[in-house]
Amino acid sequence: MRMCNRMWYRCTGAFLALMWVCCVPALRAQVPPSSAWHIHSPAPDTLIGEGALFVVVSLQPGRRLDVPTVALFLDGQDLTRQAKISETSVRLLYTRTLGSGRHELYLTAQNQQGEVLPPLRWQFRIEGEERAPTVRVPRSRFSFYGNTALDTRTSDFSGRQDLRQEPDHTYAVQVDAEGQYGGFTFPVRVFLTTDEGGGAQPRNRFQLGVRSRRFSLLFGDNTPLYNPLMLNGARTRGFWGEVHLRPLHLSGTRGLIRRGIAPDAFRSGTFERTLTAFRLGIGSERTVLWSLNAVHARDDVNSIPVRTEVPGITPMENLILGSDLSLRFLRGRLQLEGGAAISLTTEDISRGPATKAEIDSLFDTNLPIDPASYSWLITLNATTVPLRVDQLTSAAYYVKGRAAAGGHTLNAEFEHIGEAYVSFGNPFLLNDRRSLTVTDRFKILNGKVAGTLRYRHYGTPPRTDANLATLDANLFSGQLVLSPWRRPTWFYLSARLHDRNTTPDGSADLVTDTRLKTYSVGAYHLARTGGFQHGLNVAYTSSDRTDAVRPTLDNTTQTFTVGLHEQLPNPVYFNIQVNRLVVRSDELGSLQKLTTFSGRLGYRLPAQQVNLSMGLQNTHTAAALFQPVSDRFTFFLNGTYRVRNNMDLELQVGYNTYNEDVIEENQYTERYVSPLDPEYKSNIDVAQSWRFLRSH
Repeated sequence: MRMCNRMWYRCTGAFLALMWVCCVPALRAQVPPSSAWHIHSPAPDTLIGEGALFVVVSLQPGRRLDVPTVALFLDGQDLTRQAKISETSVRLLYTRTLGSGRHELYLTAQNQQGEVLPPLRWQFRIEGEERAPTVRVPRSRFSFYGNTALDTRTSDFSGRQDLRQEPDHTYAVQVDAEGQYGGFTFPVRVFLTTDEGGGAQPRNRFQLGVRSRRFSLLFGDNTPLYNPLMLNGARTRGFWGEVHLRPLHLSGTRGLIRRGIAPDAFRSGTFERTLTAFRLGIGSERTVLWSLNAVHARDDVNSIPVRTEVPGITPMENLILGSDLSLRFLRGRLQLEGGAAISLTTEDISRGPATKAEIDSLFDTNLPIDPASYSWLITLNATTVPLRVDQLTSAAYYVKGRAAAGGHTLNAEFEHIGEAYVSFGNPFLLNDRRSLTVTDRFKILNGKVAGTLRYRHYGTPPRTDANLATLDANLFSGQLVLSPWRRPTWFYLSARLHDRNTTPDGSADLVTDTRLKTYSVGAYHLARTGGFQHGLNVAYTSSDRTDAVRPTLDNTTQTFTVGLHEQLPNPVYFNIQVNRLVVRSDELGSLQKLTTFSGRLGYRLPAQQVNLSMGLQNTHTAAALFQPVSDRFTFFLNGTYRVRNNMDLELQVGYNTYNEDVIEENQYTERYVSPLDPEYKSNIDVAQSWRFLRSH
C-alpha cells in the first residue's frame, strides 16, 4: 500500500510537471559543459590573444558522435561546414578577425545511438583594444534561448538504509537560458532541488544579470577571479560587476562565501562569511596591464548561536592588499606576469578591537592609529597575526612566463606563500609553500605526435629555525600521444615520478620518505567493416609506492581496462567494458581486489524517435585485508521519446543491490523509478512571437 501511494503521488507530480513544461514558453538548450564533453580550446572564460581561433572539443572516452547531427555556432554564425568533425571530436580553425571582448561558442550533436547530447555553450574573451565584434546581433530584436529540465526520482528501499546517502525522493528543476538584445546578453540560471539542506554549504543555484562589452552586472552565484593569490575559486552569492572605460578597468564583488551553520554532535559548525573585493586595472590586456586589488572577508559573530564553546570555532576576519602586472609581446606568443600580496588575519573578532595601549604592549610597537577607528576595515586585537614584512611570513608573490614557438609552448612559474599568509578568497591556497613549475606542451609532425612534459618542485621555504616542520618534494610527469593514421586511432604512454619527504616540528628526523612511480599505456581504435562499426579501447596502469621510513605502507596498484563498442547495421548497438583493480602490499598481502563488468544494449527507432536501452553492472570485491567478499549489482531499463523537435521525455527504472559474506545485515536493495525527465528547448524571437500573437 505504501508503495502504491508513493507511485500515485509520483505519477500525479509527473503529470503536473509535464503540463507545466508544455505550457511555459519554450527555451533552447544552454547547458554548462557536460561530463559528456571535454573542452580543449579555448577554455571557458579565458583570455586569448588576437589571431586565428582554434576550437577543439572532444567526447569523453567510450562515446561516438553521429557526424551529420553536429552543429557548431560562433556568435550565432553557423560554422559547421568549416569545422572538421570526426566521430570523437570537433575542430575548427577560424582565421577571420574577431573583435576584442566576449565571444560565444555553441555546439549541439547526437551520439550514434540517437541520444541527444547535452548542448555545450561557453564563452571566451579576445584581448586587445575594445571594438565591435565581427558578428553582431541585430539590435531591433530581443531573442531568448536556453533550456528547462525537470528531473524526478523515487526509490523503494529495503535493508540497511544508512549504507546509502541518497534520499528516497528527489525533485529538481533547472533553467539555463540567455536573452540577447543588440550588444547585451541577459543570463538566467536557476537550479532548484529538494536535496538542498540547511546543514550543508550551498552550491551554484541561481544567477541573473546583464553583460556587454563595456560593463557587466550579475546577481547570484558567481566565482570571480582576480589573481591566484587573492581571489580565485571562492563561490560568492551576491553581486558582481565590471566596467571597462579605456584604459581603466574596474571590477567589484560582494556576497556570502559561507553559510552560517550551528555546531552539533555531527559537525563543528561555521560562521556566516561575507566577502568584498575590488580590482582596478590600468592599461590594455593586449600589451601592458597593471592592477591594484583589495579583498576583505569577515565572519558574522551573530550568525550562529553564542553557544560556541567547541574548540577551534571562532569568527575570523581577513584583509588582503595586492598588485599584479602582465606583459604581452609578439601578439601573445611571449607573456610575462607577476603579482604580490600581503594579508592580515584576526582569528577571533568576537573579542572586539583592542585599545592602542594593548596593541602597543602586545606587539612591542607604537601604532600611529587608534584600532577602534578602523574596526570597519580590520579588527585588531590579541588574536591578530602580526605582520613580519622583513621575514615575508604574511606575504605572497608569484612570477610566471609563457613562450610559444615551433610547436612548443613553454610555461614556467615560481610561487612563494608565507606561513602566515591567508586568503579567504582562495580556499585551495596552501600557505607556507614555495614552488617552481616548468611545463612544455608540444605538437609536431602535423599533430601525429603530441605530449606534455612537466617538472615541479615544491615544499616549505628555507627555515631559520631547525625545529620547524619541513616538506620537500619533486614531481616529474610526462605524456606522449601518437596518432599515426587519419582514422580515430591513437596510442598513449604516460609516466609520473613523485618523491616526497617530511620532518615534524621539533625534530630533523624524517617522518615520511615516499617514492611513487606510475606508468600507463593504452590505445584506442575505431574501424568500419561494411555496415558494422567497431570500437576498442585498452588501458593498463601500474603504480609502485615505497616509503623508506615506514615500509609497511609500501604497496603496488595495477589496473586494467578493456572496452568494446559495436554498432550493427540495423538500429542495434552495445557496449561492454571490464575493469580490474588489484592493490597489494609486500608485508600485508592483498589490500583490495575489484572486478567490474558493465554493459549496455540499445535499440533505436529513428522514424518514431524512440530509443530503448538496458544496462547492467556488477562489481565483485574479493577477500582482502579488512575487506570482506561483496557484490554490488545494478540493472536499469531506459526509454527516451522525442515528443517533438524541442522536447524529450525519458523514463528509467532500475534495481540496485549490495551484499557481503561477513555481516549479513550489511546489505540493501533499492528499486527506483524516474518517471519524468522532460527537456524542453527552443529559440524564441520575441518580435516574431508578438506579431504572431497579434495576427491570431
